[in-house]
Amino acid sequence: MENLTVFEHRGVQVVDSRQVAKAIERPHRDLLKTIRTYCAYIAENNGGANDTNGRNFSLVEFFIESSYGDEKNQERPCYLLTKKGCDMVANKLTGRKGVLFTAAYVTAFEQMRAALAKKAQFPAPEPDPVLDVEHNKMMLERLDSAEEAARAVLLLGKLIRQNRKRSEFEALRSLLIQTAGDAFAELSRTDLCSPRALTAE
Repeated sequence: MENLTVFEHRGVQVVDSRQVAKAIERPHRDLLKTIRTYCAYIAENNGGANDTNGRNFSLVEFFIESSYGDEKNQERPCYLLTKKGCDMVANKLTGRKGVLFTAAYVTAFEQMRAALAKKAQFPAPEPDPVLDVEHNKMMLERLDSAEEAARAVLLLGKLIRQNRKRSEFEALRSLLIQTAGDAFAELSRTDLCSPRALTAE
């Protein structure tokens, strides 16, 4: 049984129809035909509207049109299936295939839900502004001279000394060289930007 990978698409948990086709041992083109039939039934029930905002049935609650690039870099159609979409596909399956597919997608969605719950319980820490690449890029773009840039390095080094381990100096200096290019490569060889200067009182 093909393992299903659940991922988020615009805030909705979905699986790719290509994986579903492998899981139920059907050609992808055949599954696409089946899904399009389901979509046509839903649209017909909704008076031809593709999204009824909950009035009847919204297609995107089941199937989301998408595409992918094949080995020839040509765009091919696929669908993203929500858990409801998987339910609809599984409902037409019988026997071993139906049982195994149901077990696979239910497990995959539950694992995704558990991972999101854990992530919400232990959110990722905010990026450190001193060692954050984008923060330093924005800061450096505002500097008008090499002298101001050197002073900025000196200030950041003092922040490291006051609040962080001195061993982080090399990471910071490498980061600033990366974000500012040759100018900082030259500055990094000066006494003003030396580890001794940056960690001095």
